[in-house]
Amino acid sequence: MPYQTVNTEVYYVISLKIPEKQDWRWITKDKNNTNIIIDMHTAHFPNRELKENEGGNLHITYLGGDKFGLNYGVAKVAKFQKHFYLPNHEGKWVDFVFRYVYKNIKHEQLSKNRKLTEEDGVFEMWVSVGKKNFKKMKFEENTFPKNVKINGKYDPEKGISVPKLSNDGTTVYGPNIVNTNPLYFGLTQYRIGNSGPTSIDVSNTIYYDEFITANNLKTVLDHFEKKVDGASEFMKADNE
Repeated sequence: MPYQTVNTEVYYVISLKIPEKQDWRWITKDKNNTNIIIDMHTAHFPNRELKENEGGNLHITYLGGDKFGLNYGVAKVAKFQKHFYLPNHEGKWVDFVFRYVYKNIKHEQLSKNRKLTEEDGVFEMWVSVGKKNFKKMKFEENTFPKNVKINGKYDPEKGISVPKLSNDGTTVYGPNIVNTNPLYFGLTQYRIGNSGPTSIDVSNTIYYDEFITANNLKTVLDHFEKKVDGASEFMKADNE
C-alpha cells in the first residue's frame, strides 16, 4: 500500500467469513487467548519515530461466538479498544469498511495540555453481515482500557492520550498513523496464547474474499449493492 499523506481520505474494505460448527473453546474458555483476524500496521519495524511494535494502528480480533474486538490507535501514544457483537455471522460474509482521513501524521500535536480534534486524524467504521445493509459503528460504550473516557484527553495513569469522539459517537478523532513507512494489512489468523489453561487450536478456518480501496463511501456501497441503515454500538441488545 502506498504512503498516506496529510488530508488523504481512504476507505479500506475487507470481507471475511467464519464457517459454522468450529470449536473456538481455546478462546472462549481462556481469557488470555485471542485471535487477530485483521491487522493494519506500518511496514517495517522499528520505524523512525516510534519504538518497535508501537506503530500498530488497527486490529480486529475474533473472541469466539458472536464476540469481536476492535483495537484502534497508535500504541503507547493514543488508542482505545471496543468489544462488539455480530449475532448469526457464522457461515456468512462479513464486510468491514474503515475510513481514514490522515492528518497531523507525525503526532506533533500531542501534549498533556490539549484535546485531540478532527485536525489530528479521522477514523470511521461500517459493518454488514450477510445480505444485510451496513450499519455505522458507534464507539461510546464498552471501551477499554477500563475507566478511561473517550474524550480526547491525556490520561496520566495510562500514559496515553485517548481519541475524541464526534457528538453522535460514530467518528473517532486522534492520530491515526505513523507515516514513516508504507502500510500493510495482515489478512490471516494471528493466534495469541499466553500461559493459560487452554491450548491454541490451529485447525480453525477463516475465509477472506477480497480487499478493496476507494476514495468515497458511495463507491463501496455500489460495489456491494447495499446502503447504510443507521448506526449501532453492535452490542448484544442492538443486534438481537
